[in-house]
Amino acid sequence: MKPDFDAARTWAQARIAATPLMPDPHWHGWVADVFPSDFYAALRAALPDDAAYTPLSADWDPAGDYAARRGLVIDDAADALMDADRAGFWRELRTRTLGRAFGENLLRLAESPVAARFRAEGTALGSWRTSLLLVRDRGGPGVLPHTSDPPNVLTLLFYLPPDDANRAQGTALYAPRDPDFRCWGGRHHGREAFTHAWTAPFLPNSLFWFVKDDMSFHGVEPAPRGDAVRDILLFYIKRTG
Repeated sequence: MKPDFDAARTWAQARIAATPLMPDPHWHGWVADVFPSDFYAALRAALPDDAAYTPLSADWDPAGDYAARRGLVIDDAADALMDADRAGFWRELRTRTLGRAFGENLLRLAESPVAARFRAEGTALGSWRTSLLLVRDRGGPGVLPHTSDPPNVLTLLFYLPPDDANRAQGTALYAPRDPDFRCWGGRHHGREAFTHAWTAPFLPNSLFWFVKDDMSFHGVEPAPRGDAVRDILLFYIKRTG
């Protein structure tokens, strides 16, 4: 049966709306069963082969701690790296399921913390766009605490594992030991300056998302299993003006 991309968007929006954002240590949410089970199975089946992924470049890796990560931006250029069925799935996903309408709904749900972020910056959201990035990594030392790139407004991480074997390898949240410490983004910081507050469970068909601001410190704890594979689909809302 062909995946119903519109129904998947409606389902995901309802699941996200039913799971309020939490304010500590910064605005975030974790959502179980974010897609219908049959749609999640189709999404897993559409994941590209390893050859489609490339090492994340220095532009994505300001601290050099993405050594185990490979990525693929999901756009028109990615279609050429996949067979026709897979390319068609991702094209429909980025236009019908995780497109502009999905982003508008998210901004309504996160209106208050997003507005607070821009008041603190002394700016406004202005124009924005969405983007999708597939990431595949295998174990490694994890990712150091950082707040995300300055243009990012909302970041969603759809976790795509086959089972719960690596549930401890979700996104970790950190609180700075110095309560006055802030960072508007770009730089990665040493773990010694932070307290590990919580880790989102890396479970099948789940979603971790957060509002980017100067306190949205997050990363990944070192992997206890060096061969652990983490498939993640990242959805960004990025300010463009």
